[in-house]
Amino acid sequence: MKHLGVTSVINDLHLSNNSTIGNNNLGDSLGSPLTPGVNFSSAYAFKTIEDLSRYHLNKRDNVRYARDSNDLTRQVEEYFSHFYDGSPAFIFNSGMAAISAALGVLLPTVSNVVTFGIYYRKTESLIKENCKKLGLYHVSCDSLDDVLSLKLKGETLFFVENFSNPFLRVVDIAELKKVFPGSKILLDSTLQGLMNNRTEIKYADIAVSSCTKYIGGHNDLLAGVLWVSEPRIVEEVWSHRSAYGTILDSFSAYFLLRSLRTYDLRMEKLLSNTAKVLEMLSESTAIEEIYYPFSFSNEDQSALSSAYSHTGGVVSFKVKDSVKLENNFGQLCSIKMAPSFGSVDTLIEIPLYMSQGGRGNESMGGKYDTTLMSNRFVRLSVGCEPIEYLNQDLNNLLCRN
Repeated sequence: MKHLGVTSVINDLHLSNNSTIGNNNLGDSLGSPLTPGVNFSSAYAFKTIEDLSRYHLNKRDNVRYARDSNDLTRQVEEYFSHFYDGSPAFIFNSGMAAISAALGVLLPTVSNVVTFGIYYRKTESLIKENCKKLGLYHVSCDSLDDVLSLKLKGETLFFVENFSNPFLRVVDIAELKKVFPGSKILLDSTLQGLMNNRTEIKYADIAVSSCTKYIGGHNDLLAGVLWVSEPRIVEEVWSHRSAYGTILDSFSAYFLLRSLRTYDLRMEKLLSNTAKVLEMLSESTAIEEIYYPFSFSNEDQSALSSAYSHTGGVVSFKVKDSVKLENNFGQLCSIKMAPSFGSVDTLIEIPLYMSQGGRGNESMGGKYDTTLMSNRFVRLSVGCEPIEYLNQDLNNLLCRN
């Protein structure tokens, strides 16, 4: 068999003590790229044992193996850290991976877990499963007042989703920490987006957010971010991510970096559309109830609104019996029936059939159970389309048959 020599040519080019990839002496470019390069390498070569030893002294800021870290992920983590006053940030390959890491670090240190009302179903399942395995006491409360009536023994972890999914409720974390100063708090801020309440994170031991939603914003990216406010657990989070291999890959980190550059532009349009959608829904005679942070059905929480710079682009509502939602969904053109939220596309779902599909008669133990499992209850995530497109679709959706 004739030897083609392609591999030999490549191997010869790799004969270097300065580089691991071909000819590294091509000269410096006179210009600088506007976007960063994407390094696809899974492993990094070290020239000397001394260099490798220096890596081990500061693993978070250096790269050896892509399961532990990579250049672009570190760059994106630096941005996320600065969003919240330098709190160490870790990027994961999904929001659920970030939640899982936070629970993996915090749950072994507590005896009780307290959650509030209805929240994201995947997180609910994860918490219940882990509490059962570890033998932890888990209780769900509707409000902080309910927690005060509990007689908890031992360390307690409070899981808080601000804003909650899908009823957009808020727990006053500052008050929670004041009443239970020795407790641990895990905050999921996905539904409020970035830098909405910058003081909230200081009360949480760990805060997480799905980057797939507002932060990614284009339905082309799965990622999650975790912030640590307790320096003593930074190494534990790093080790957990390394062991489970849940770091974000370089190419996705590039997309996430791109999304951060357009975040404010997208949010400005999205929030403008949301205000107009809310106005239309509030004037519609087809609407029975509207759920939105600090207003409508959540008006009782209006005193907490000053801590937030905006109230997001997700609106939940319940329609009257005369509206045949399931029939009207087929008339939507711009709005798409799909999971997720926070993107440039307006998305809609009936939770009974989408996010809560398969739950059956299982109750979450909250006062919103009946509404959640109704085929008249809708979660709408407003996007950036022309508002006239959204108005037309909503008119079709709320049509009474």
